[in-house]
Amino acid sequence: MLKDNFKLLLLLLAALLCQIVHCQQSCPSSDWIENGAFCYLLVNGTTGRSFDEARTDCQGRANGADLLWISTDSELSWFEDYQARAWNIKKNWAQCTDCGRRVEAAWIGAYRDDLGIFRWIRDSQAVEINFKWYFGQPKDTPLDYILADDTGSSIRYRTDTREANRKFWHFCKVQHKEPTTTTPMPTTTLPPYLGPCPTRYWTEQGDSCYLLVKGESGRSVDEAEADCSARSSKAGLLWIETADEAAWVMNNSKSAWNLKRDWSECKDCQSDATAWMSLRRTGDVWTWGAKTGIDQSAVRWFTGHPRATPNDFASLYDTGNSNDLSVRSETAGSKMWHICKFRFRESTATTGPPTTPTPHLGVCPGPEWREFSAWCYLLVKGSSGRTFEQAREDCRSRGTDVDLLWIDADEEETWWVDHSERSWNIKADWSQCTDCSGAEGAWVGMFRDSNGIFRWSRNNKVVERHIDWFLGSPKDPPADYVFLYDTGSQLRFRSEIVSTRLWHFCKTNHSDYTGPSNTPRFTTSTPQPSTTTTTRVTTPTTTPYLGNCPSSQWKEFEHSCYLLVKGSSGRIYSDARADCLSRSADLLWVRSDRELAWIRDGARNWGIKQDWRQCTNCDRIEAAWFGMYRDLQDNKLKWAHDQTEVTVELSWWGNDPLPTPNDYGIIYDPGSQLRFRMQTLDRVLWHFCKIDYSESTATTERPTSSTPGPTRFPPGPCVSTDWTAYGDFCYTLAKGPSGVTWSDALTACKAQDHRAELLWLSSQAELNWLLNNSRNWKLRADYQQCLNCTSVAGAWIGLFRDSTGNFTWKRDFSKNQLDLSSWWYFGHPKSSPNNFVMIHETASHFYLRTEVLSDSYWYFCKYNYRYISTSSTQPSTSTETNPTSITRAPIGPCPESGDRWIEYDGNCYTLRKPIQGHTWSSARDACRSVSESSDLVWLETQSELEWLVDYSARNWGIKADWNACQYCSNVEAAWIGLFRDEGHDGLLKWAFHRLTINIVPNWWPDHPKQSPNNYGLLFDTGSALRMRTEVGTGRYWYFCKAIGNYPATEPTEGANFWNSGAVHVLWIIPVLLVLAGATFYIVRVHRRRSVPSHLESAEQPVMTLENPAFSNYLAMDNANGSTPVNGDSVSVTLKDRLNDDDSA
Repeated sequence: MLKDNFKLLLLLLAALLCQIVHCQQSCPSSDWIENGAFCYLLVNGTTGRSFDEARTDCQGRANGADLLWISTDSELSWFEDYQARAWNIKKNWAQCTDCGRRVEAAWIGAYRDDLGIFRWIRDSQAVEINFKWYFGQPKDTPLDYILADDTGSSIRYRTDTREANRKFWHFCKVQHKEPTTTTPMPTTTLPPYLGPCPTRYWTEQGDSCYLLVKGESGRSVDEAEADCSARSSKAGLLWIETADEAAWVMNNSKSAWNLKRDWSECKDCQSDATAWMSLRRTGDVWTWGAKTGIDQSAVRWFTGHPRATPNDFASLYDTGNSNDLSVRSETAGSKMWHICKFRFRESTATTGPPTTPTPHLGVCPGPEWREFSAWCYLLVKGSSGRTFEQAREDCRSRGTDVDLLWIDADEEETWWVDHSERSWNIKADWSQCTDCSGAEGAWVGMFRDSNGIFRWSRNNKVVERHIDWFLGSPKDPPADYVFLYDTGSQLRFRSEIVSTRLWHFCKTNHSDYTGPSNTPRFTTSTPQPSTTTTTRVTTPTTTPYLGNCPSSQWKEFEHSCYLLVKGSSGRIYSDARADCLSRSADLLWVRSDRELAWIRDGARNWGIKQDWRQCTNCDRIEAAWFGMYRDLQDNKLKWAHDQTEVTVELSWWGNDPLPTPNDYGIIYDPGSQLRFRMQTLDRVLWHFCKIDYSESTATTERPTSSTPGPTRFPPGPCVSTDWTAYGDFCYTLAKGPSGVTWSDALTACKAQDHRAELLWLSSQAELNWLLNNSRNWKLRADYQQCLNCTSVAGAWIGLFRDSTGNFTWKRDFSKNQLDLSSWWYFGHPKSSPNNFVMIHETASHFYLRTEVLSDSYWYFCKYNYRYISTSSTQPSTSTETNPTSITRAPIGPCPESGDRWIEYDGNCYTLRKPIQGHTWSSARDACRSVSESSDLVWLETQSELEWLVDYSARNWGIKADWNACQYCSNVEAAWIGLFRDEGHDGLLKWAFHRLTINIVPNWWPDHPKQSPNNYGLLFDTGSALRMRTEVGTGRYWYFCKAIGNYPATEPTEGANFWNSGAVHVLWIIPVLLVLAGATFYIVRVHRRRSVPSHLESAEQPVMTLENPAFSNYLAMDNANGSTPVNGDSVSVTLKDRLNDDDSA
């Protein structure tokens, strides 16, 4: 009894103690991690979930649970503590079988609402913590749902869509007890940091803060840039602006970087005591990226540096032997530490006492305005942005005729949005704005009214011009106010809500300018009230240009305008023509000797040679493109403008015109009179444009950028300005709102041009050209346009890893012979199933990566522009060659196709040898286009096979002539109509009506091969023709066969009916075989040539072959090699054989 009472007492004491200390339930299970009053769970495993599925899962795990929300910075720090938490998302990601391959991440419960504000989905409260975004910022709508991304060394955040197929792991959170509010114990925590740097750990020096990011892991230059941006929107990799700053940075005793001393801490660093800075080489020029800094010659390079490409990125190096640090050049993928810099105020080094500015004497309101034609423009930047209404009020305060930008004319818009020439630098300078919201842009005076119509705010007129919307369309209301968005490579229109804070554009017509006489303007910020009473200086205004040309920069002669486009950058031929077309002009053409003499007259003073040093990337030939080219079909010189022959007498330079491939005209300035030359189209030069304003638009359609295909750009030499020419080939990067898988990219290139295929590369020079930064593919800059692409900015090429582990080109299944070692992105090529290659653009470089087949990216296509064809399927007969020993039958049964046919046993045969080769399917299309009864060769009897492969008698000459095929695969062979019917029974059949093979094939050893080698060839060994199977995308020559077209006449008396050209009468021989079981074998044998007219509408005789003797013949099974076929039966009507259009 005493014992029981004692137990009861203990229970009561325990209950009382629980009440005193607020005893609460613990986390839902041991899988959860407790932190304070909350529990956290990473839900991982073999399957991922969409955002909505993830939230449903969390809510079902415990009462009050939801996708992770974070309330305080301390909670965020706890969650992001990479080593302590050990979430191991990246490490364990391979467990997930249906998750996205390229992003190792987990959903949290945050999203972006329609106003662009991030909120917690649990209670719709605005997010008040600062996310460290992957690459510095979230992606645009509709990627509005947040993921915590495991980079391998830290947690960063990115956005994605809530679509059902976007599957990731997810974080759940639940509160298991009330937060305690006990009196905090005295601590030794530091007082709040109140300095100008992002945190107390940065070093303040002058106007900037600096942070050396050390640790156990190094980063590549791209990862280092992303880390700096994540620490502050104004931070970036170290750039140096003054000599004093350089002296401080490179003196270890002052800056105390201590790289050498602490270097042993880094476990995976690949260099030696180095840290990334932002200095990098583009072409031959070293720059500080998007920042402005001192010349690279002012930094102290280490001995032997800078090294040659690909060592194009600079790092600060500590030898450990002195206080003087130096700079080295490294490859972008090298792992090292890095230095971040944060500019907290503009330099005051040049600021002096207030001075009275010199009055501006130009036609625009102030020197900061830009003039074009009769208009002046101002981009108002600064540390503060403005709402739409505030921006308009600021513009109107600058003069009575000043307003937010409106656009009156096409040439104005063309001038205005020229990204490289205008250099508005909105994106580059965006970090200056401390309170701007939304994307990097500036308001213009356009808005959408209540009826959904866009109008100019200046005069309320409807916008009647085409609006080049970013991603194709504006946002829905209430995002009704328009701004120009700087993508980094171009300006595009977007819409936002009226309260978004951005920079803005103002405009005025300077010929009507009546600004306040006492308000001089000298900055791009809001004008300050004047305390003076000075009168605005009256100056002679420049008379607006009123001529026939687009502007005063053009030279006018008779009825045409001419412009020499110079500058710091030159262009290749295709880009030069594209520039002229964008100006509603074309590359220069010449109609008369009088015009030619005017152009060459020294009085024109074009100054090509004189000004050539201005061009930083031009070739050494002081010259400019004009619109002459050599037409490869007739070898005549023609004008690109209208494809007419050149008739003027040109004054050639030296040995010009040079032969092909020097097929494009340039005007060369030797220092005296201009001369003409022919060059390859990849030269980088200036160019001449011309407009003939006398041309009637009613009768002559001038080439425009919207005119499709060859009419617009036939000799360029590519089909349109979307393609770039190099050597004999044209290249394009296919972009758009949707990416495709690698398999879909193979066929998608054909939609770009029937000659095009997924990019293949033939030489190291071609690879270097393609991945040179000067190509400006804008893969990274435009990638946000793609709504379904995998997150890494990339584009497929036609390279894959085959089953033997070798990288192979899909175009012809040839093994890659190029050295790709310096082009692989860090950690690539990855292992299977990442077997498919794409080109990836980082912030500063192009690389190759391997990814899985199902990822979606853009894609590169390529074609040979010297391949001339009369249609998409039928090659020109001028490109086909045939052996001279095969003579064409005289007027008779074979097709009149221009081929050399040879007749045998009532059928006709030819071997076609196009210089480009054909795939199996295109070869079959070409054969079938000859006549209704033609196809790739099919064989019906053993004697027909023996006749076809008779090496000495036929002399097809495949091996002998193989060098004539420029793009054929390695095996000297020609397609025949044999294919494996995988969609039905897996047997080898003839494509002609799917006839089962009834011959004994003379297979080459180890053939037929298994799938995907499903298509038949005749291989020329040098002494015999043997049958093989290969993949259908290889390029070979091909054999065609046609049914002989004999006259359909009635038999005459005495004629040998059985051997005439008419169809044979069906004869039936009944044979009675008296064996056990008395069996009749009826063989209705029909030997056909063609269908006479009197049988066209009649029921045709049926050919039935039931022959046990065929049991010794082989029909190939794709699963187990060869299988005997017993009692093979073929039953088709004669009319069916001739008219069935079913394709294999």
